[in-house]
This record gives sequence, structure tokens and C-alpha cells, in this order.
Amino acid sequence: MKTLKTALLVFIIFIVSFHIVLLGMFLISPKQPNPPKTINSIAEIDQYFEKITNKQTPPSISVTVLKRGNPVYMKSFGYIDPTKKTTATKDTNYHWWSVTKLFTATAIMQLYEHKLLNLDDSVKKYLPYFIVKNRKGMEKTITIGQLLNHTSGLGDLMPEGISWIKSVNEPGINQTAFLKDKITGKFRELKFEPGTNYRYSNIGYIVLGVIIEAITGIPYEDYIKEKILYPLQMKNSSFFRKDNQIVKSAHGSNPKLNIFTLLIKIYGSKEMDQKFLIDKTKDRIWFHYLDTLYTPSTGLTGPANELALFGQVFLNGGNIGNQSILQKKTVNLILKEFSIENLANKYTSKTVNLGWKVWKNKNQIIYGHGGGGAGFGALFAIVPQRALVIAFIANDTNIKRDAILKLLLSYDWS
Repeated sequence: MKTLKTALLVFIIFIVSFHIVLLGMFLISPKQPNPPKTINSIAEIDQYFEKITNKQTPPSISVTVLKRGNPVYMKSFGYIDPTKKTTATKDTNYHWWSVTKLFTATAIMQLYEHKLLNLDDSVKKYLPYFIVKNRKGMEKTITIGQLLNHTSGLGDLMPEGISWIKSVNEPGINQTAFLKDKITGKFRELKFEPGTNYRYSNIGYIVLGVIIEAITGIPYEDYIKEKILYPLQMKNSSFFRKDNQIVKSAHGSNPKLNIFTLLIKIYGSKEMDQKFLIDKTKDRIWFHYLDTLYTPSTGLTGPANELALFGQVFLNGGNIGNQSILQKKTVNLILKEFSIENLANKYTSKTVNLGWKVWKNKNQIIYGHGGGGAGFGALFAIVPQRALVIAFIANDTNIKRDAILKLLLSYDWS
């Protein structure tokens, strides 16, 4: 009994200490200044982005706003590396992290259009070896639609996923092999009964990527390139960057006093630290160019202007010019109407429709997705009622994405 009490006391002390450390990091870490409450000119928007990049919160950011398909704002601020102080441009390549999920979701909807799958199909129909069980050890059925909407019950990759990265010059890993090798054991145990709850899951999107491979017979990354990136002329966006893309790429960075930096220290390896950290300034750590091993959920990189182009496709009903990647009726399924009073005010909304997060700002319904991981933060949004597409990406995980989006939405772009 005494041993149990001692163990409980140690656990409580650990939890309290951990939260004190987190609070201390929050209080003394560099803060991104809040945007102004009202914006009357583009010059004021410029001033805000200049202010935050001058404080290196983030070191750089690229922003694109499209109105009815036309660029009304396409600017970059700050620098993309710690030593050369290379200035960010509209062509600067950033890691999009979880915004990648929308490309995976689009690929699934393309296969749906071609009647190669149904959204209520069991995952086992395509991946008979991928067996999931509930906490009682009972085998359960999960569907493609549940994977898209994060309602399958699958959990996430963390903390192991922090170390599942590679240098930009190293070859990628086949996603089917990755699923079979890495997503085993506890990763296949459901956190709740399928369809009864919501839990954000990178694993779910890895499974979707492998379903794409199973149906098409080609690597996931090649399918995305051939069916989405190439038709849309997204020439600088890719999973595995070539030399000309690496030259344009921003180095990722994190504040030294940051939860993600702490997790890297706790769950990363010494080799990882030596391999991927290139510089430590007074307040910040900087990363070498790196890619994730689990590409269908987090793998894409590219400039903000090309990400915005992808968004315009959906406002156009599935096409850009004479290039179509989806039928209009499929786009209508994705951008279906929602009751605005039931939507959250943040992009971290739990309302998800066919992979797209849905939230609101005042009386505006927003569809899109955020992204964040080692060294980068991104947000991509479309506002159909205003014919707006907004994409911004920064080389800092810690950016205030909701605040920046609200700033850009507060301006009259007409």
C-alpha cells in the first residue's frame, strides 16, 4: 500500500512539474504580435507581416489571396534560412504538412467518381491484411468515409511519428510497405467504436494513401503528381524535392522554448538531433531540409501561390482552364451547405466533410485545412460566398493561424 501511495505521489509530482514547465515555456517564449483589430488598407496588412517577421515570429511567411481566381495579394516577408538571410519570395517552397490530406482526399474522390470505390466500402475490401480491433480485442469494420472524416476510431502516430522523418536527399519509402511495417500493434487498436466519435488521425490518411496504391497499382506520390499536381501546373509542388526546388525551399524553424521543440528532445534521437538541426540562435532552432516518411498525411511541399491555385479549382467546380480534376457534382458534395450556427470559430473544428474541415468566421463558412510540423505552419481556406481563396505558410510551427486568417478575412478584397 505504501509503495502504491509513493508511486501515485511521484506521478502527481511529474504531471504538475510537466505542466509548470509548459506554462513557463509559454510565458517566456517569443510571442507573435496580435494583428490589428481593423484593417483599412493593404499597406496595413504589409506592416503587420513585416512586424512579425522582424521579430522572427515567424522568420518568414508567404501569403496568397485570390478573388474570383485573380491574385489580389501575393507577397512574402522575412528570410528563409539562419545564415545567408535569403529573402522569401512568392516562389519560396514550404512544407505543407497536414494540408496534404486534402490532396489525398481529392484522389479518393477521383476514384469514387470512376466507380473504383465507394465511401461506405470496408477498408478490408482493399487491404485485407489491415485488421483493426476495439479495446476488447474484437475485430471491427472501418470504412473509407470514416477515414476521410476522422471518425474511424484510429488514433495518431505520436510520439513515434516525430522520428519518422528523412533527409530531403534520401529516397522515399513505399507507403504500402510503411503501413505493414510501422502501423502495427497499438496503432491498429481503435480508440472508440467506428462512426461514434471524432479523433484526428494521421494513420487514417496513411491508410487512404495505401488504398490508392492498391486500386491504381502505382505509388501514392506518383498518382498525386499525375492526377492533381501536373494537370494543375503545380510545377514547384512535390513530395520529393529536386535540386531546383531545394534551392527555393525555406528551412524550418521552431522557438527554442516550444512544446514541439520539447517533444523532439524527448522522443527524438541523438542522431536525429545531429542530422536535422543546422543552427541554434538565441531564441530559435533551425532544421535541415527534411521530409516525412508518411506522405499521404503530411508529405507535400510547395509555394503558397500553388496551394491557392489548388483551392481555386474547387471554387471553379473542379477545373482550372481546360484542366479538370473533379466533376462539379463531386465538388458540390465536398462544399455542401452547413448550418452556420453549428460550426466552430476555429480551423481546428471537428466538423469535417470528405476530408475538408469546415468552420466559420462571423457569417462566413470556411472550408480548408491547417498544417503544422517540424519547422512549419500553414493554413489554406476557401470562402465560397466571397469567391476567396487564402493560403499562407511560414517557417515556424508556432504561428497564430486563426488570427492571421481573421486579419485577411477582415479586409474588403472587392
